[in-house]
Amino acid sequence: MFWRCLTISKQELQINEQIRDSELRVIDDILESGVEVIAGENGLTRREREILGYLARGRSARYIAEDLVISENTVWAHVKRIYAKLDVHNRQELLDRLGPYRF
Repeated sequence: MFWRCLTISKQELQINEQIRDSELRVIDDILESGVEVIAGENGLTRREREILGYLARGRSARYIAEDLVISENTVWAHVKRIYAKLDVHNRQELLDRLGPYRF
């Protein structure tokens, strides 16, 4: 009896993980579509769109630099241009612009 319960629990866990992963993909797709809309409306370059996607997901400049294999100063230069093009002054204002696409 105990082993049967344990097996059921594992199956339920796998199903829950699949549902969670599916939900996370949907949320990420919505966020990415928001990034694309805002980037397109404001004339962001391909790299600026990419950086905006990282910022929308709460990533730090250091993380972005390491992931894209560029310097942190380069990331900050892109962030500065993104802020100027979107007419925002800090990360919170940026996230507020993405508000309809964030959960």
